[in-house]
Amino acid sequence: GGSKSTEVLRRVFDKHFPVKMENNPIGGSWETKWTHLIDTTYAGSYYTYILAEIVTANIWNRFFAEDPLNAESGRKYREAILASGSRDDPRQLLKGLLGDDFLSPDSWLEGLGC
Repeated sequence: GGSKSTEVLRRVFDKHFPVKMENNPIGGSWETKWTHLIDTTYAGSYYTYILAEIVTANIWNRFFAEDPLNAESGRKYREAILASGSRDDPRQLLKGLLGDDFLSPDSWLEGLGC
């Protein structure tokens, strides 16, 4: 029984997913309940996660990778990013800390093994 999409999903889960659908807290027709990418209020925002990962990878690699507890790096980050609260444009703050290439994906891609 069930819809064709539920049957396909059940076969995929049975073969590739460690949690069986019977035990899955989401329940039987999961594919009809996962609306993240079709929800118009969420779809465009999804990519901000990737931008946040890119920026944090750049900050980490530039200031904290060698010594995560470096006081001078922490001071620079605090003064450049945290000190203004929400008063200033985040892009300008990041540009001040990292330069014009603050959205360069290189550090992020390196962290992914690319």
